[in-house]
Amino acid sequence: MFTRRFTLLALATTTVVYGALVLLLGAAPVTTLFTGLAAGALAGVIPSAIRAGRFPGSYAGRGATAVASVVILGSALVVPAALGLDRTTQLSLSLLVLLTGYAAFMLGSAAVLEDGDSGVETPAPQR
Repeated sequence: MFTRRFTLLALATTTVVYGALVLLLGAAPVTTLFTGLAAGALAGVIPSAIRAGRFPGSYAGRGATAVASVVILGSALVVPAALGLDRTTQLSLSLLVLLTGYAAFMLGSAAVLEDGDSGVETPAPQR
């Protein structure tokens, strides 16, 4: 999954998102950096999932995907608005939560897919 193509796509997306948020919105550089990294990770994992024909989020099951989406979307839309921040900071924080949540979910699901492709059975934990 972490190929040269993944890395270049992730870095390019990180740079574009960072530049757009800082230059166009005047968002805080630290928040914007992590928003860009999350967007880059998401942009890197999606093409490989499409090429493989298995979308990582669907591997977790519909129930897990629905719960993850509710938590991510709820956190991204409700929490920043409830903090009483200015619009730019609110938008920046919403994007950070949204992109980080989905990037983490997709990367975790992709790791499960990749681990399943190794052909190595992982032993059940001992009790």
